[in-house]
Amino acid sequence: MTNSKQQPQQSKKQDYQVYTVEVCPACNFKSKRPFEIGDFVFKTNGECSHCKNAKTKIEMIYAESTKQQS
Repeated sequence: MTNSKQQPQQSKKQDYQVYTVEVCPACNFKSKRPFEIGDFVFKTNGECSHCKNAKTKIEMIYAESTKQQS
């Protein structure tokens, strides 16, 4: 009786870029920037670059694949 263990398949390593999306509660202007250490959802950030009336809040943090799929 032979012991036929299957070798785990090599997974292709994906490269990702993480982004932070900020939104202004006053004018609803959204901006996307690279993630920075210390970012978290609902964190209040600096003044809105669009209307200058309110501080932006982080709405979303997500990753995009940097490799082109063929």
